[in-house]
Amino acid sequence: MTLKKILNLHEEATHIKLKKVCEEYGTFVFPKLRVADVLPIENSGISKEAYRFALQSHFDFVVVNSNHDPLFSVEFDGPSHQSTIQKERDCRKDKLCEQFDFPILRINSKHLIKKYRNFDLLTWFIEVWFLRESFYKAQNDGLVPWDEPFDPMLFMNITGRKENFPMWLSVELRAKIQHLWKSRKCMDCVPSELIGIDKQGNYHGLSWIMIDEKKGVYTQATMQNKNFPIVPSEILGEILVFQLYEELSQVLRNKSKGYDREFIDQMIKNNSEHYEMRLYSGISRNINVT
Repeated sequence: MTLKKILNLHEEATHIKLKKVCEEYGTFVFPKLRVADVLPIENSGISKEAYRFALQSHFDFVVVNSNHDPLFSVEFDGPSHQSTIQKERDCRKDKLCEQFDFPILRINSKHLIKKYRNFDLLTWFIEVWFLRESFYKAQNDGLVPWDEPFDPMLFMNITGRKENFPMWLSVELRAKIQHLWKSRKCMDCVPSELIGIDKQGNYHGLSWIMIDEKKGVYTQATMQNKNFPIVPSEILGEILVFQLYEELSQVLRNKSKGYDREFIDQMIKNNSEHYEMRLYSGISRNINVT
């Protein structure tokens, strides 16, 4: 009789990446911990159903500090998480984490495979979490002004990273777009980005750049709202730049025709009407953002 595997292939890949980045910060990763062993559900006032669920379910991974205090959890959502039953279970777990103020990061295979500059998205999320904690500690110690906001893209240097602005994933691609503009290969000097949210709180992004007065390229991406201290619009904007630059390169190499201005304007209008706008940046298009 063959015993069951503790981790599947994607969970194993997640575990390896998590361990690598967490060990740099003196923290540890534990797989398959029961929710009730992490969240203080006893005498907490949660419902009997929620209590029973916490006893029966587990976190894929829990990151703890050197004192074994839980810091956050990471859940790998594979194809099975698209089923109605699993979505309901995921929702229950998310609500419990929200109630106990415990960060939970949900990822899928795209967070492990695709590279953005020198990061996969899982590593970027975890690095930003630790960077954020160090930033707020520095504020508490009086080393950083209280009114200075935390923005991972604006850190010029980080210990252990050779690049300038190491957390700004799209900085090099934005420089390349600037070069194309200076070379008069495209009309816009920066990408334009429009990001809004739907009624479920999920983020929808649209990015475009005009090559000339009549033609341009665009791309779209979505991201679920996360119970994790990262602003989804920030990383969604970075992903859009990578996708947009690939589309732009295809047109400039005559492998794609691009899109008429009227079509892109219609896409902008559709997104503005369907989603509650949260962020607009780039070339002015008379767009109202609430």
